[in-house]
Amino acid sequence: MIELYFADESGFAPSQPTAYTWARRKVRPFIKFEATCRRRVNVLGALRYGATQPQPEQRVVWASRTRTTSWDSQSFLEFVWRKIAGLSTPPGELPAGWRPGRRKVVVLDNYRVHHSQLVKAHLDLLKRAGVVFFYLPPYSPELHLIEAEWRQIKYQELPQRSFEKLDELVQAVEIAMQQGAAAA
Repeated sequence: MIELYFADESGFAPSQPTAYTWARRKVRPFIKFEATCRRRVNVLGALRYGATQPQPEQRVVWASRTRTTSWDSQSFLEFVWRKIAGLSTPPGELPAGWRPGRRKVVVLDNYRVHHSQLVKAHLDLLKRAGVVFFYLPPYSPELHLIEAEWRQIKYQELPQRSFEKLDELVQAVEIAMQQGAAAA
């Protein structure tokens, strides 16, 4: 059998979009907006399909960074190597005598990092580590199960919509990710 993961990136800005709001009649609601100004949390996550409550720590694995740049090829490979393959060696080095357990299939969208030359150069090594990639057709977010997870985390697990300080946003995102990882 295989372990199936849906991996994707998502960004959290100091002011999150609101799905809806309410106010008293004839009172205009005020929602505070914080400009990004290099205060953004980018999260790379992988939803493990079929994981249930007894092992919530394995349902969603993620890594976050607080830079305005997106995830690059090297950090993506390191995430797959450590968080999905479960290897503690540096990316590209298999431990002596390594034998992969279940094959891990990672479903990916067509983000440029997923198709980069560096990632393509590591496909054989990842396969030996027990990890293979499956690419979705272009423009098909409805097939990418982690998209629903991102929506749940952004709109339900992150109730505060605006953060003045980056460390407050980082802490809120980490808590939201932990709650999302534990949800079944």
